Amino acid sequence: VALLIVLFALTMVLSQKAMMSMNKNTQQDPAQAAMQKSMNTFMPIMLTFTFVIIPIPAGVLLYLIASNCFQVIQTIIINKQLEAEDAKKAEKINDDDIINARQIREK
Repeated sequence: VALLIVLFALTMVLSQKAMMSMNKNTQQDPAQAAMQKSMNTFMPIMLTFTFVIIPIPAGVLLYLIASNCFQVIQTIIINKQLEAEDAKKAEKINDDDIINARQIREK
């Protein structure tokens, strides 16, 4: 069970990192960014020590580990798809197209 608790902590940290990489491009308030960083640091620690102090069945830990792994894989796949869509959008419209575009005028 101790190994499962450590594995849970590692998968939770990995899950937090994957979720934060998704929000890398968005602008955040500095206070909000600091709060998010502290939550990402302390949440895995708090939950891990909670499972040490209050023992739970190994099956629940196994479920949480599998859930974290699935979440990391899902986040990575979605991030890659979003990046590919952004790249396609950037390719579709370039400066030459904008310069050569005709202006529509009202009658």
